[in-house]
Amino acid sequence: MGKRRVFTVKRVLLAVAALALVTILFIGYSIFRMVQVVIPHSYAAWETGDLMLAYLETHDGRWPRGWEDLREADAILRQRGRPIYCAFDQLPGIVKIDWSVDPEALARLAVSNANFRLKVVTQTNGSRLEAN
Repeated sequence: MGKRRVFTVKRVLLAVAALALVTILFIGYSIFRMVQVVIPHSYAAWETGDLMLAYLETHDGRWPRGWEDLREADAILRQRGRPIYCAFDQLPGIVKIDWSVDPEALARLAVSNANFRLKVVTQTNGSRLEAN
C-alpha cells in the first residue's frame, strides 16, 4: 500500500478557498459596519456637539433639560445655514445625554484635574461616542 499524502493539491486549494472566503466575509462585514454604524454614529456625535454648543451659547451656559430643548438649537443652526449631518429625530436613538449635569461643576473639575474625562454625552449603551 502506498503512503497517504497529508498535503494534496485538492486539500491545499480547499484551504486557500476557505481562507479567501473568510477574508472576504471579514472585509465585507467591516465595510458594512463602517457604513451602517461607525459613520452614522460619528455624524450623530458631531451633530450633538454642535447642538449642545449652540444651546449653551444661546441660553447663558445653562445645560439643556432634554431633547426638546435641543430642538431649539437645531432650528438656530438651520437658520445660520449650517449643514445638518444627522436628522434630529435620529439622535435620541444613538446618543445618550446626562441631562442633570452642572456645566460649572464640570468646568471646575476639568481645571483641577488635567486627566478628567467628560462622559456626559455617550452612545445609548454608555460607551464612548466620537466625532471622527
